[in-house]
Amino acid sequence: MASYSLPRPSANHTPTLRFHNKPYDASKLEKSDLFIYHVLRVCDLINERKSNFDGLNMLVELSFGDQPQHSIVIDSRSKRTNILERLPENTQADLATKISPEFVLDVMEGRINAQQAFRLYAQPPCPGAFASRFSALGPPASVVSRDDLDLESLPKPTENIQQVKDDLKKWGYAFVANALTADEVKVIRTALEEQAAGERQAGIAHMASLHKSSEDEPDQRVW
Repeated sequence: MASYSLPRPSANHTPTLRFHNKPYDASKLEKSDLFIYHVLRVCDLINERKSNFDGLNMLVELSFGDQPQHSIVIDSRSKRTNILERLPENTQADLATKISPEFVLDVMEGRINAQQAFRLYAQPPCPGAFASRFSALGPPASVVSRDDLDLESLPKPTENIQQVKDDLKKWGYAFVANALTADEVKVIRTALEEQAAGERQAGIAHMASLHKSSEDEPDQRVW
């Protein structure tokens, strides 16, 4: 649920607790003015946090409506991110997507999950690295700097349980090789497919309504 659709708070009877310059006062605006307010608010936040997009190495055109003035261009192709009003001449964006500013504001102020918002409400959907940069806390910090990273030291599939434990402690993840036999994998897959089919027949299947592209298979969550 977007913040603008929530019930308006009742008037505060304590004068010292009336903050007339806070975002919730926007609920008193007309819809067209409210839209403009949200666009400006999102653009201000993106400018304040533009360093969150450093290293993304993308040129992104983010639109909030059908008019060119209701969009922003995030250029992270160089070392430092630049915010532009329009695409450079004769240049095509690596990603062009449209999303209501209310949802972006909810993400940047910590009310909804960034991946969920950009998967469900952006057209086309664009969850992933770009969406993560809008999170209220910013992108996660690297475990080690890129210059110091030894690619050969990253976790690899192994049957050595001590190595698995060491990888978990150092990197936060690990790969276990041959944890299941081929027959065990077949049994688990058959069970999941049968349960999924049963849920669909019973009309209780949890199906995702949006996919990244038209070629994607239907996405069903099995409980």
